[in-house]
Amino acid sequence: MKFEDNVVLRIRRQYSKDEAVGFLLEELKKSKFETGELKSQLAEAEDTAKAVIAENEKLLVQNEKLTTLA
Repeated sequence: MKFEDNVVLRIRRQYSKDEAVGFLLEELKKSKFETGELKSQLAEAEDTAKAVIAENEKLLVQNEKLTTLA
């Protein structure tokens, strides 16, 4: 039996249909919120990585200029 099927079976045994639907909707809402938070954190990390890469490239160019002068 799949994990999801097992969860649904346990919910059916413990709660009425309306309670089960309400519970599942609340869990779905929480999951969507967590997904949104994770997407936001990922976007922030990507922006930080791009900024670090750009700064590194800038420093490499400066370093190359300095080594050609020496």
